[in-house]
Amino acid sequence: MKKPQNVNDWETTEEWEYIWVSQRRYETMYNEAVDCANNKDVNGFIEKMSFLADIKKPDEENLYAIPQDPKHEIIAQAQMQLANFFLFGAKQTDNGSVIKAKKDLKKAVRYMKLSAKNGNASAQQNLATMYEECVTPAGEKLPDIKQDYKEALYFYRLAAEQGLEIAKKDGVNLYKKMKGMR
Repeated sequence: MKKPQNVNDWETTEEWEYIWVSQRRYETMYNEAVDCANNKDVNGFIEKMSFLADIKKPDEENLYAIPQDPKHEIIAQAQMQLANFFLFGAKQTDNGSVIKAKKDLKKAVRYMKLSAKNGNASAQQNLATMYEECVTPAGEKLPDIKQDYKEALYFYRLAAEQGLEIAKKDGVNLYKKMKGMR
C-alpha cells in the first residue's frame, strides 16, 4: 500500500481509520475520564476508564464494528490507572484533590496484568514486585498472585528493556537472591 503524502491522503486509506480515528477516540475517552476525576465524579471516572481499559478486538465478521486495538498504549495507561486506583482506593487528580473508592484487589491485579501485558513499563515493574512479594504496598495479601520469581524476573526484564532503572536494579537483586537460595 502506498504511504500517504499528506493529511487528505490519509482520509482515503484504510489505515487512517485504524490509526488516527482510534487514537483520537481513545484520547477523548481518556480525557473524559480524567475530567470526571478532576470533578470528583468517582463513578464517572471508573465507568469511562473501565470502558476504555476493557476494549476488546471486534469480531472479524462484524463489518460494522468500530476498529479497536486492545493493545494500544492509551488503553494500557487506562488499565494502569484503574489498577492503581483499585489497589490504593484513591487517586490524586490533576488539580490536587483526591477521589476515593473502595479498594478492590481482584480488579487491581486484573488491570495490572492487562496493562503489563500491553506493554506499560510501570505496570510491568509493579506486577514483577507483586509476583516477588505477593503483597500490596500496604502489606495486604494479593488475590490471584502466587509467589513466582521466574515470572517476576520476566516482568522486571520487560520493564528494564523499556529503560526503567528501578526494574533493572530490582531484577538484579532478585536474581542474586535466587542464586543464594540454591
